[in-house]
Amino acid sequence: MSHDREQLRLSAQVRTANIRDYRRVLGERISSLPHVASTSTYVAMETVRESA
Repeated sequence: MSHDREQLRLSAQVRTANIRDYRRVLGERISSLPHVASTSTYVAMETVRESA
């Protein structure tokens, strides 16, 4: 099996005050970055444990 393109997967945490702001950041900032073909989202409604 050969691949024409290699895919690089990155992870980022984005915190916003509300879902409207999150959609704006995802649509206007992250999705418009060069070479970003797709995004996927997992939403946490509250912080359960914060790492130092």
